[in-house]
Amino acid sequence: MTGSPAPHGWSRSLGYCLLVGLLQGLLFQAAFSTGWVTEKGLGLALYAAIVVVGGNLLLLGAAVLQRGTLWLVAGLVLLIGAISLWAQAYTDEEGLWYYWLACVPALAYIGTVFTLAWPAGHGLRLRYQDLARHAWDTPFIVLVALFTMLLFWALLYYCSLQLVRLGVSYTTVEVCMRPVEDIGCFLAFAFGLHMAQRHVRLIGLLRGLVLNLCRLLLPLVASAVVLLTLLLPFIGVQALWASGQATPLLLALLGVELLLVNGVLEHERPWAAGFAPLRRLVEASLLCLPLLVGLAAWACGLRIEQYGVTPLRLLALLMVVLMLLHGLAAAWAVWGAGSTWLGRLRASNPGLALFAGLALVLFFSPLNDPFALSARSQVARVLDGRQAIADFDAGDLYWRLGKPGREAFDALQVRLEGGELQGLPGRELLRAKLAEVTAYRERAENR
Repeated sequence: MTGSPAPHGWSRSLGYCLLVGLLQGLLFQAAFSTGWVTEKGLGLALYAAIVVVGGNLLLLGAAVLQRGTLWLVAGLVLLIGAISLWAQAYTDEEGLWYYWLACVPALAYIGTVFTLAWPAGHGLRLRYQDLARHAWDTPFIVLVALFTMLLFWALLYYCSLQLVRLGVSYTTVEVCMRPVEDIGCFLAFAFGLHMAQRHVRLIGLLRGLVLNLCRLLLPLVASAVVLLTLLLPFIGVQALWASGQATPLLLALLGVELLLVNGVLEHERPWAAGFAPLRRLVEASLLCLPLLVGLAAWACGLRIEQYGVTPLRLLALLMVVLMLLHGLAAAWAVWGAGSTWLGRLRASNPGLALFAGLALVLFFSPLNDPFALSARSQVARVLDGRQAIADFDAGDLYWRLGKPGREAFDALQVRLEGGELQGLPGRELLRAKLAEVTAYRERAENR
């Protein structure tokens, strides 16, 4: 591990890295410190362009010009930017934006790994070895760069405090230090990334440490998965339902196991025939994955049936589908014959990663409308009697479901006032709930 050669394209001059960092800092300073970027959708699009393009230039160097890699980087940036603008324009101050903001790093990571492996491919096929190396090494490289940037920021903050103590006004220090902070942090990040690339032994040590932890923790997690599966017929599912977090708990457990399994497979000394008991334990736990994913889907379906559709529950369903595909692929790897233990995971992982990125893009694209679907669901549940009007949260419909929620709220109010819902039980209570939200909105607008 520690003696592995540097991957193709890692050797970069310090001057090149600092130049890229300087350009990133200047662009960031021009975009965000001059005040011309006020919309957060445009801000995220520009920030993603600065970070993703600069990061890929630092990681790829001259390789960015090979086989159209630059177009892949540009496509990833344009995709993130377009959805960011859509999320901002569509939801105003609420909703889809926050979910998208949490998923941007995952999409950027998937796209960057495939982009880094692209120049090393043969034809249109990428080698799994290149994908696996970049998938594991890139987070450690970025971690070292972030740590370097944090050290620079801490030193700059310490210098600012000393200047204030010497009598310099706080406003003067803040005005003078702001461009130094903006540009210097990008320079420090570029220097840290250059240092990590040059010292591949350091990255090898970090990777080896994590993969050794995977070998240590996998038997524990696999035992927990098998034990949970065996105990379910006896303890039932009521304890999981009572927690109110059955879906995220199950998905987190299964996700951790899949991560650990892949870590063991990528170790320089994967479990050989001498580890037969541990291999059988892991195989048994992987065969349990589809069952536990089905349990997570059941839990999510019950929440939707009880409380209706929400964007978060739709996103949870998407995670269930992705985890189910991983579970089926793991079961296929267990049952499939081959000289390499769980070797079929290496065949399925790239496709599943691409599918996950595509699913995230479609979920947050205009082709999907989770907030409109949720708003229709909430209103329909009230009108057809599946939800008692006393339990209906009109404020949640108006304030938390973005523009579709406000439109559904206004349409429901018009139907009430127009006499269309004369036969609805609890009509006056519903009108009172809507009027309460309307009054609060008018007071907020008049402040």
